[in-house]
Amino acid sequence: MRKYLTFSGRTGRLNYVLAAWIFPSIAFFLVRYLDSRPVQALILAPFLYVSAAFTARRLHDLNFSALWLLSSCASAIFFSFTPFFLEFFPLWLILIGASMSALGNLFLVVYPGTPGSNRYGNPPEKVEALPLHDE
Repeated sequence: MRKYLTFSGRTGRLNYVLAAWIFPSIAFFLVRYLDSRPVQALILAPFLYVSAAFTARRLHDLNFSALWLLSSCASAIFFSFTPFFLEFFPLWLILIGASMSALGNLFLVVYPGTPGSNRYGNPPEKVEALPLHDE
């Protein structure tokens, strides 16, 4: 459990996809039908924290600083105010920003990590296949 909460170390692509994309998507689906904003925040906060921790460790696996995580936070804040920004920026500029954010996420999923040890630690353990059932 402690591994899910730490921002130090490295994690591979499969674990990143499971923890940083799938679990928050499930959480967003669950809170969609709740009317209370405080309850929504209480449910989403742990999922977003774990997602940020896995993203930081994935960046470490690529030998990047976790400070790059702040760029995705900035883009999330920017795009949450898209209707406001449409008054000041043309739509094509907003779409370019959204595309850059999507390409950054795709890079984290597709690009392999640094082989061997790097400044953030030893490489993550290889995951050959998902243990979906016992044989």
